[in-house]
Amino acid sequence: MNPSKIIRRILTGGALVGLLSIGAWAQTTGPTGSSDIKQDRRDIRHDARDLKHDRHDVYNDRKDIRSDRKDLKQDIRQGDSKADIKADRRDLYHDRKDLRQDRHGH
Repeated sequence: MNPSKIIRRILTGGALVGLLSIGAWAQTTGPTGSSDIKQDRRDIRHDARDLKHDRHDVYNDRKDIRSDRKDLKQDIRQGDSKADIKADRRDLYHDRKDLRQDRHGH
């Protein structure tokens, strides 16, 4: 091996060890205030509330999809107008779109 490669590897390794030790030191020396803990708890409560609302939205979207499928099948069986069938399919499309958005958080 060439001496410049050896020196380069030693310097790279030393820099890496230095960065890791500084990172570990920075994590252990920071003051942990009670305000941070309070804020974290508040954030967790808000996140839990948001998850509850999201689950409720997904439930309602699934309920709407079931209802629209039922209406669509009934319209097809009864031979209703194409406008009714088209409206039911449009409703079903929009409900599925809402469900996808609620699931993926967009």
